[in-house]
Amino acid sequence: SSILQALDRIDPERAREESARLVNLLGNNRGIDPIALLTRSNPEAAWQSLQSDWALGKKSHRDWQAFFAVLAETEPRRAHQLLWELPDENLLTGAGLAVFEAWARSDPWTALAAASEFKDRDRVHSMVMRVIESSSRGDPLQGLGLADSIDDRNMRRQAVSRTIQFLNADSPGPALASIAALRDGQSRQLAYDQFLPRMAEVNPTGAINWIERNLDGPSGARSLLAVISSQAAKDPQLASAWIDRLPPGQYRSRAFSQLTRTWADRNAEQAYEWASGLPRGGDRDLALAALAPVLARKDIEQAMGLVSEMPSGRAREAFEHQIAMKMALEDPEAALGWVGQIE
Repeated sequence: SSILQALDRIDPERAREESARLVNLLGNNRGIDPIALLTRSNPEAAWQSLQSDWALGKKSHRDWQAFFAVLAETEPRRAHQLLWELPDENLLTGAGLAVFEAWARSDPWTALAAASEFKDRDRVHSMVMRVIESSSRGDPLQGLGLADSIDDRNMRRQAVSRTIQFLNADSPGPALASIAALRDGQSRQLAYDQFLPRMAEVNPTGAINWIERNLDGPSGARSLLAVISSQAAKDPQLASAWIDRLPPGQYRSRAFSQLTRTWADRNAEQAYEWASGLPRGGDRDLALAALAPVLARKDIEQAMGLVSEMPSGRAREAFEHQIAMKMALEDPEAALGWVGQIE
């Protein structure tokens, strides 16, 4: 590589020829990426080699991406500038993503500003999200701050959503403080909806207590619903104990329906025992109505046995309707016979 660099100053054409020979030589070794290696030693020679190959019809998108990924590690501004000199616009997205993946690790704020320079919105969105994700892998709180700085509201919410998976749920204090500082209420609620269930996987009681201490009204109810829904598959009995903390309304209704369906998929008899043991009224009807289609789908005989034990009312009628629909698809005559026995 030192020889090639010296030769390039004396005889650029010869340097390009020798660089091409080096690429071909290294290409025969499957354990070596020749373009990546050449870019590290002589970026100009690698660029010229790629240009020559493209002109000759050797159109490898992977090689271009390798070039930009390596160059952006040490010279991100130069890599960004070269994006506008690509021989084909079809290379721009892959090469750009490679640049911003590396650039965001060293200078995320500059990278985020540069990501908005693309002409079409789709590429801007792709590059911005790549910056957010790459930065968040190294510093999630910084990634969340970057996301919150985006002016476009829809893009900002999507970017905030991308960062949540990287926040530390084992030590949630800094993450919760950063979420609380988000300027957009909808982004903030979206972040709570995604992070608090993750926190509950580590410390369920801590997550519930934090919600009750720090969130109220619709925000608190929605966050409680998110935690209950996420915990339903893991520990439905524990999740069921939290529903009473929800006030009457849409979130409480959804919690009963979601918990029952999830629980029934796991253990139908336990779900039915819990739902049928609820005090008579709207909550019990909601739970039993949600249970009906799951049971009818999983075990029609079990569903018929359970419905026969239910008292008359709307919940039983909904259950019978689901069973009749399921039976009608498989054996219409049997369905008619069963319906005729319903009192």
